[in-house]
Amino acid sequence: MLFVLLQGQKCLLLRLNNFKTQIKHFIIMFYRFLFICNFLISMSLGVNAQSELTMKNDMMYADVVLSHNGKTHKISSMIDTGCSYCLIDSTYAVDSCNIVMTGDYGSGVTASGQRINSFYVDIDSVCFGGIVFPKIHCFVADLAGKFKHYAPKFLIGADVLKRELWKFDLKQNKMTLCKNPVKNVKYTIKWKDNYYGRKFINNIWFDCKVDGKKTRVHFDSGSRRNWLPIEMGISQTTTIVSERADLANSLRLDTIGVAENTPVSFSNYHVNLDFSLEATCLPRINTEFLWGKSFVLDYRKSRLYILE
Repeated sequence: MLFVLLQGQKCLLLRLNNFKTQIKHFIIMFYRFLFICNFLISMSLGVNAQSELTMKNDMMYADVVLSHNGKTHKISSMIDTGCSYCLIDSTYAVDSCNIVMTGDYGSGVTASGQRINSFYVDIDSVCFGGIVFPKIHCFVADLAGKFKHYAPKFLIGADVLKRELWKFDLKQNKMTLCKNPVKNVKYTIKWKDNYYGRKFINNIWFDCKVDGKKTRVHFDSGSRRNWLPIEMGISQTTTIVSERADLANSLRLDTIGVAENTPVSFSNYHVNLDFSLEATCLPRINTEFLWGKSFVLDYRKSRLYILE
């Protein structure tokens, strides 16, 4: 009887040892599987971390995949360096993305310097350029009501742009993930982002000369035109009637003075631009000074690199 019990214990120990060995092999195989998955995902992201750029009204658009409340949508989105955070149209947010207006308010300042109030929400995830960014802070605003048929459904703001190093090729209309250090740099333009404290978070301000006059300009890729305040004294050369709108003011027709072919110098980079003139505005430029070129925005080093 004792012999039988001892034999039974021995068998049980052997089974336990075999079970432990199987568990150990399973754990090893599982970690190998995770490694392979991570490797394949990394390779996939490396290959697909690029987007086609579309130019609409002289502004850059790229496809973005939004996921929220169990729904996923692929939409063409404006790339807006002048927007501190991402922005979603209120109608699209409610009707398509199941976003509930909870009463959480935030405030911001438009590119023209006007303060506005807005709802805000954390989007579950945003896939931009093949990279998934979870929990993206996003403001909700009435884009369709203000911009009418020009309104984008979604804006990619600086909060997302600053998380990776992106190359924008405005000749081939492509956006790709860029490796650090950046190669083939022809011009480097430094910027500052704290001229106005926390009023313009993550924004880009270049020191430059416009028609020989020192100033600072806000780089706003979401602006249709370049703007200067009339008090700078830049000579007007013509007048146009044009549509304009912003988050504080609905689309309307305005008569606008324009200073054509005005020389602008950013350190050793020189270009001539047309500027719209307004009595009270913050100097700002859009992507016009980069048309036909490739450039990289390095938010960590506060540098814009224009490539050869």
